[in-house]
Amino acid sequence: MKKKVFFAVMMMLSMASTNRLWAFETSAVAPTGQTLYYNFVKDQTDNEWVAILVHPGNVTNTGSWGTYEMPAGALIIPDSVIRNVGEGNNVPVRGIQSYAFYNCSGLTSVVIPNTVKAIGEYAFYMCQSITSITLPNTLSTIVPQYGANAYPFVPNAIAPFTFAGCFQLSGNISIPEGVTTISDHAFTSTNISSITWPTTVTTIGGLAFASCSSLSSVTIPSSVTTIEGGAFLNCYKTETINVPSTVSFNDYTYAWDVYPANSTFKLVKNINYTGSLIDSNNTFGVGAWGARTLNGYIENGVVYRNQNKQTITACNYEQTSVSLPASVDTIGFGAFLWHNDLMEIVIPEGVVEIGQEAFNSCIGLMQIYIPSTVNTIGGYAFSYCSGLSEITMPAALTYLGVDAFVGCDNLDTLRMLGNVPPMYETNEGWWSNIDQTTGDTLWVYDTTLVNVPIVVPCHAGYAYRHAEGWSMCNNIIDPCGDEVIYYTVTVNSADTTMGTVSAGGEVEEGESFTIRAIANEGYHFTHWNDGDTNAERTVVVTSDTTFTAYFEADEVVTTYTVTVVSANPEMGTVSAGGEVEEGESFTIRAIANEGYHFTHWNDGDTNAERTVVVTSDTTFTAYFEADGGTEGIDGIEAVNAKVYAEHGRIVVEGVEGETVSVFDVAGRQVKNSDLPASVYMVKIGSAPARKVVVTR
Repeated sequence: MKKKVFFAVMMMLSMASTNRLWAFETSAVAPTGQTLYYNFVKDQTDNEWVAILVHPGNVTNTGSWGTYEMPAGALIIPDSVIRNVGEGNNVPVRGIQSYAFYNCSGLTSVVIPNTVKAIGEYAFYMCQSITSITLPNTLSTIVPQYGANAYPFVPNAIAPFTFAGCFQLSGNISIPEGVTTISDHAFTSTNISSITWPTTVTTIGGLAFASCSSLSSVTIPSSVTTIEGGAFLNCYKTETINVPSTVSFNDYTYAWDVYPANSTFKLVKNINYTGSLIDSNNTFGVGAWGARTLNGYIENGVVYRNQNKQTITACNYEQTSVSLPASVDTIGFGAFLWHNDLMEIVIPEGVVEIGQEAFNSCIGLMQIYIPSTVNTIGGYAFSYCSGLSEITMPAALTYLGVDAFVGCDNLDTLRMLGNVPPMYETNEGWWSNIDQTTGDTLWVYDTTLVNVPIVVPCHAGYAYRHAEGWSMCNNIIDPCGDEVIYYTVTVNSADTTMGTVSAGGEVEEGESFTIRAIANEGYHFTHWNDGDTNAERTVVVTSDTTFTAYFEADEVVTTYTVTVVSANPEMGTVSAGGEVEEGESFTIRAIANEGYHFTHWNDGDTNAERTVVVTSDTTFTAYFEADGGTEGIDGIEAVNAKVYAEHGRIVVEGVEGETVSVFDVAGRQVKNSDLPASVYMVKIGSAPARKVVVTR
């Protein structure tokens, strides 16, 4: 990862914005022996001649010195130069033009005189061997105007890319008074360790101090009001940057790249900031604007999120041995990132998480003990730890992030203590290619552990070989060998009177086995002891297992016979009877033949069609009579009586002196008036009762 960041910075540095060079008028030898090149212009503010130090190369190629000798070694720029040799008149050196020392890789140090009031962009760009630069005391707050050939100096500023790529430039850099702006990329990828700020500075441009990896603590002066994105990007060794509460943060755009405000302090260990403006789009680390920590707590070179000392966010890169306190439970994102000199780390029991990139590129780390309490190891956690040859993962581990060991070229043994394989994230998600033929997305997988010997617990080999992520590993070693393991499958019925089950047996590990539950008559299967409701199912066997089938009785349904008959089929017919479940409804019908009509059922109901609720075996008899008359009374002649129904009563004639009684079908004597249509029994004197039918 460090290589990727360095490459990105170098790509930015290589993008010189213009090729604006000016032909020189004269050359002169500096006090230190180098030949320098100058133009002369009048400063319109005082109408005095001044010298501007320029690049002598081809105007179309900023990197070419052609036949001119490139300055090298320790350089002292003179404070004046003779304009007219014959006249001997000296003029002050007032400016250093853009690209003046572009790519002078042989320069080792530069002293700039106090007469210089302006320095152009890219002036010392990619002077890779410079170790020190002495800047003038002040840079003019009024930039000189140089007539028609005005030089494009950036007002009151350290211009863009002025010292970018001076990789060896180290020690303290003192920004001159009068500077209000430190422009974008001004000191990108230098090795400076500290900054002396002027009282005048108000703006720090995008990537101004990016990748200044040797910067120690920085206190930004209260005069600064604006800081642009990436200003301190990748200053990963910087312990603390103190930020005024009044600073505002802006995005920075360079070419096609955008460096948002939340990348301003990316990878800085800690920033102290008490202002009300908080990074609302913080997507990196636990701090703000990209910092690993916001207002953290530092003790013995270790940065913690707060005084509880539970989460480590960064470390002192000077330490070769670190022992973490017992209070720690989390090693945060990139906590020891790129700590090349770290030789030993003691992680206490109780730590549960080792975050993403926690030990990325700790090439000096030869061994590490992972506590038994760790359950999560983030992506790239040990990537490029080329000194590690063996590492043991605890049994508690449940998650191993993508590329956790990528670049660990000397890793020859990974020991897993857990019988259950942890989730192994092999798909980066954001890393993919497009199939140019089909247009499909092709994910690129982490193949780091494909051939590394992975020693797993006894009999856990099968589980690892078939687990997602781990299945791609070709060298999983089970210390108990690869002999076939058999497990016992037991199949029981919870109640054999209700149902039976198929037989169990000995099954090879990982094989499928089918079990069945068979219900007896009057019963049905409900479920297995693990909740599955399929009477027949296939299971994959990974251990000794017992399956118990549960049954219950079918619901009992009682049926009754409904019989429907006609009292006289010549007068009428009825609908069919049948078998009916208890409590169910059943419809019966009486259909009179021509010349007859239905009178009633045997239970007295007079509805020809009716619906009954069946609760027992039942017979329904339908009665009919001829249209226009009564059925009469059996044995009428015996008593010389005439009996007929009229207007809801039974009329008996010819039996004077005899007692006449009327009874309903239930045998109850009823009043002989307003009789409803039904069957009645009439008793005359001592003669037997006879039946009569009343119709309305």
